[in-house]
Amino acid sequence: MPPPPCPVIERLERRSLLSAVTPAAVGDPATDTAGPQLTGIRLIGPNKAVTGVVMTFNESLDPVKAQDRAAYVVLKKVREKGSDGDSFFGVTVGASEDQNSVRKLKFTSAAYDDTTHSVTLTAEVAFRADKRFRQLRIAGKGDFAITDVAGNRLDGNNDGKNGDNAKIKFHARRSSKLNLKEGDGDKMSLRLKGPGRIISLTYRKRLPSPIILLEGTVPGQSVLTGTVKKGKKGDGVFSVDQISGTSTAQVTFLNDPAFHIDVTNP
Repeated sequence: MPPPPCPVIERLERRSLLSAVTPAAVGDPATDTAGPQLTGIRLIGPNKAVTGVVMTFNESLDPVKAQDRAAYVVLKKVREKGSDGDSFFGVTVGASEDQNSVRKLKFTSAAYDDTTHSVTLTAEVAFRADKRFRQLRIAGKGDFAITDVAGNRLDGNNDGKNGDNAKIKFHARRSSKLNLKEGDGDKMSLRLKGPGRIISLTYRKRLPSPIILLEGTVPGQSVLTGTVKKGKKGDGVFSVDQISGTSTAQVTFLNDPAFHIDVTNP
């Protein structure tokens, strides 16, 4: 069988925050009319034992709304339309274990850090990313909608219009080779030599950059190499939200300017 097509990653446009020269505009409902946008996602812990999810936004959020766990849902699978259960963010949740159709992760807290404009969800039980972290939904409308400090609701699909949910689907792959393409045409190739596998979580549609998790790697034996090929309309730089497992493998491109890596974890 031919190999599956490589996922296409379209990079989020990173908006600049208002400078200190015009502080009155920040959070002022009269001048701030743009809703907050999701700019990054990363996981806490290794692939088989993730303990939290960190979501980063492009501006300050209302801390009360940002810390309401009801604003976030992580699902493994969604039940078919018409089944029994409660509707939440456009999906049906609440299936019992024997129905084997919905797996909703439970979180004990949602903590907001205004310094980084990030929300950290702490999992009730550690979970396996490539099996359980398949859909993330963030409320941009309804009773649980998160807002910025001016009251603007989430711009969930980053189209410049406020008040829609963020609905993100993840594609998980396990391999010693990984080829990805950004929306601007830039191509990234990763190769892992020695023990272990690359676990990649990529996003469909116009969403943040991929998450790379290294599993089963051995210090002194596992080497991860990478290259970026510039596309016709690209800038020659490939964005990666996160690389985890750097303490058990030699990652040769961490300081390569062709890669923009937001977070590295041991």
